[in-house]
Amino acid sequence: MKNCFYILMSIIFICVGSILFSLLTRKTFTMVYEDGTHSIAYVTAPNEEVAKNIAKYKWENKINEDPELLMMIKTRTSKIPNLINYVKSVHPYKVCEIISVPIQNGNTDYLNWISSEVPNNTDL
Repeated sequence: MKNCFYILMSIIFICVGSILFSLLTRKTFTMVYEDGTHSIAYVTAPNEEVAKNIAKYKWENKINEDPELLMMIKTRTSKIPNLINYVKSVHPYKVCEIISVPIQNGNTDYLNWISSEVPNNTDL
């Protein structure tokens, strides 16, 4: 009876240990992004000086204030992975900002125009 108890406890310990190890290694070593973790905040500022002060950011332990241009590329959601790969291949930054937000509402004529201009195939 004692042997069965020890065997059962060993099996439970191995199973629980395996589950914990799996959970810990997945979070530690596999960087999987969970949708909705981050948000986009549109912020207005009364002038360029205030906007520059707000927009300072830390990169490689230095405070940066780089002039950047914002591009708003409208495409099909299914094309976002291709777009990300393309931008990363031609962008000079080591970690370039590429984020997407699905369009929920808008001018139907404009949205239909995007659909007509951007084919529904897998090409960029």
